[in-house]
Amino acid sequence: MKPILQAGLFALVLLFPGMGELSAQSSKPLPKNEGPVPRWEFTQGIQKLVLKSQFAELEKTHEDLLRNGDRFGEGRLKIEFFYEGLDGSEFGEGSEAERQLWFAKIEAWKKAFPASPLPLIAEAASWVDYAWAARGSGWASTVTEEGWKKYRERLSRAESILLEVKKSAAAGPVPPGWYTVMQHVALGQGWDTDRYDRLFNEAITAYPRYHAFYFSKAYYLLPRWHGKDGDLEAFAEQVRAGGNAEFYARIIWSQYGFYPDRNVFKSPHVRWEFMREGFEEMMKNYPDSEWNLSNYCRFACEAGDKATARRLFVALKGFYWRQVWPSREAYDKYLAWANEGS
Repeated sequence: MKPILQAGLFALVLLFPGMGELSAQSSKPLPKNEGPVPRWEFTQGIQKLVLKSQFAELEKTHEDLLRNGDRFGEGRLKIEFFYEGLDGSEFGEGSEAERQLWFAKIEAWKKAFPASPLPLIAEAASWVDYAWAARGSGWASTVTEEGWKKYRERLSRAESILLEVKKSAAAGPVPPGWYTVMQHVALGQGWDTDRYDRLFNEAITAYPRYHAFYFSKAYYLLPRWHGKDGDLEAFAEQVRAGGNAEFYARIIWSQYGFYPDRNVFKSPHVRWEFMREGFEEMMKNYPDSEWNLSNYCRFACEAGDKATARRLFVALKGFYWRQVWPSREAYDKYLAWANEGS
C-alpha cells in the first residue's frame, strides 16, 4: 500500500574552495535523523515491536509521540511513520502464512489492551493492505472478479472496525492514525468529494499540521484516482491561501513522482514562486535540515531559477544526497549551470 524505500550508504561531497567554484575533495556521512533511511528504519522498528509482542512498548511509544510531537530533522512527525509500521505491509513476502501470523499478533494485542484503540487501528490498516494485495497494483482492467470481491470485502471490514473505534470514542478525539487509515479506505471505496472532504476537514480540525492527511488528499486528487488535471495543485494553493506556505511545497513535493519525468514544473499548474516561498518557510522552521535544503536546491534547478539554485548549492557546500537527484550526472550538470557566469 505504501512505497518501500530502498536504503543505501552513499554521500559524495564537493567543496567550495573559493569564489564559489567546486571540486570533489571530501565525503560527508548522511544525517542520522532525517531523510528516507531513518524514517524507514523507524517504521521497521515499530513493526518488529508488533512481531515481538511488545504491546506495552507500542502503547507507550504511541502515547509519547502523540504527546511530545517528536519530528525527524526535516520536520516530518514521527508518529506518522509509527502508524506505517502497523499494517504489516513490509513483513516478509506477504504470504498467506505471514498474513495470518501478523493478524494473530494484532489479536493478541487487542486482548492485552482491550480498551486501547491502537490495535484496532492496526487491524484496520492491515485489512486495507490485505485488500490491495488482493487487487494488485495493475490497471483496473487487469483485476480478476475474485480479486475485486476480496478487495471490497476487506476494505469494508477495515471500515467497520474504524467505525466501531469512532463509536467507542464517543465525543472524544480518535488518534490521528484513525483518520489516515480511513482516508485509505475512502480512496479504495471511491468516496465522492463531499464525503471525502468531510473526513479530511474533521482530521485537520483535530490535528491541523499533520502532514499525512494532506498528502493522502493530494493522492486522492490525482487524475488516476478521483481528481482531474489541476485539482491537486488547486488544493495546494487553497492550503497556502490559508496561511500555510510550507504545506504548499510539501504537498506538491509529496506527489512529485507522478509528474512527467518526476519534474513538477512540467505541469502548468505548479507555481515555482509558491514552491520557493514554501521552502523558505520550511528552512526557517528546520534550518539544519540537509534533506530539505537538498530538495529545495533540486526544485530550484528544475524550475530554472539559477540565482536561487546557486545560493543553495553554496549552502550545501557540495553535499550530494543520491536519493534527492535524478543521477550524479544530473547533479553535476545543474551544478555547472548554476556556476555559469560566477
